[in-house]
Amino acid sequence: MMLKLLAVFLALSTASQAATITASPAPAATVSPTRDAAAPERFPYAVNAPRSTVLPYCVGFNITYPAVAGEVYKRGELQTIEWTVDRSIPNPPDLITRIRIFDKDFHNEQVLGENITIYTHKTGGSLTYFVDANDIETEYHYRIMVNYPGQSVHCIFMSKPFTITPYPYIRYLANDTPAPAFAVPQAQ
Repeated sequence: MMLKLLAVFLALSTASQAATITASPAPAATVSPTRDAAAPERFPYAVNAPRSTVLPYCVGFNITYPAVAGEVYKRGELQTIEWTVDRSIPNPPDLITRIRIFDKDFHNEQVLGENITIYTHKTGGSLTYFVDANDIETEYHYRIMVNYPGQSVHCIFMSKPFTITPYPYIRYLANDTPAPAFAVPQAQ
C-alpha cells in the first residue's frame, strides 16, 4: 500500500511541477478511481489531484501575487493574494467560488474564502487573510476556483509555489499537549 501511495505521490508532484499556473474544470460530483487510490480509505476526498484538462473559456484571469516562486510566509501573519481580470474578453469571469491553500501533496490546508467578489478594484481584486496552516514547513500554493457566466464547469487556477513556516508553540497548544522547551517562546 505504501509503495502504491508513493508512486501516486511522485506522479502528482511531477505533474504539478510541469505547470505553475493552470486552468481546468472543477471536480465532478463523483470521484475518479485514481483520486480515491491516492487517499487513505477513511479520507477518500483528501487528495485534490492536479487537473490537466484546460477548457477554452478559462482565460482572462491571472494571479499577480505571489508573482514568483519561493515566497516565504509565517504562520499567523497577515498575507495577501492578488489577481487581475481581463474585462475585454467576450465572457469574463464574474465570481471566485473558493480560494484554498494546498500543500505540495494537494491536501487542503486552509480555506481562505468562498463566493468572493472578483473585483475589489477596477482591473481585478485581492484578498487579505491570516496564514493559519498548522502543517510542516513545506511548499504550498493557492488554488482558486473561478466562475464564468453561462458555464457549468468552474475553472481552477493555481499560483506559484510558496513556503509557510509554522510556529511550533501554537501547534502544541492546538493539540492540547505540553510544548517541549525548544518550542516555548523565550523572553528577549
